[in-house]
Amino acid sequence: MGSGIVFFLAAAAFAQATGTITGTITGTVVDLAGEVVANAPIQATNIATKTLYKTASSEKGGYTIAQLPAGAYELSVAAPGFNLYAQPNVAVAAGQTLRFDIHLIDFQLNTLGDGRDFRISQITPHPTPSGPAPRTREGKPDLSGVWYAQRTVDPGKPEPLPWADALQRERAANNSKDSPGAHCLPRGLT
Repeated sequence: MGSGIVFFLAAAAFAQATGTITGTITGTVVDLAGEVVANAPIQATNIATKTLYKTASSEKGGYTIAQLPAGAYELSVAAPGFNLYAQPNVAVAAGQTLRFDIHLIDFQLNTLGDGRDFRISQITPHPTPSGPAPRTREGKPDLSGVWYAQRTVDPGKPEPLPWADALQRERAANNSKDSPGAHCLPRGLT
């Protein structure tokens, strides 16, 4: 019986050394009202290795990211109609399942006319209009109305260059007094 225990411990140590013992993060994604959020894209980024693991919430809001090597992760969600969610330092232990529910905050607190539905309509694909271009009474193309902004399909997790990172930290420290937006100039790309 003693040799069986030694074999088991040796096998467990080997599995841990080769990274075969993994952990899992599971939970539910909900909004401010506690309603489930379906199809929310969820990412877990290993802080040490920068390895990215992706999934999406189910129709009932549930999600599971399995086979995560033990370590610290940043959990993030960029769901249409909600503010960006990021939770750093989520600890995943080998052989364990971590229950982690995600609470998303609606864009503009889901106010009528400027809430979740408006934001989703801005950033999701739209069918190409059919028929001739609308015209004014003078016969010129009518370009009035709401135009859809460009939408990013998968922004990923870009890493800023050192100079840009230093500038961003400096502007955060001085309340953005030198940023272009503080002087009514275009803010540029993020």
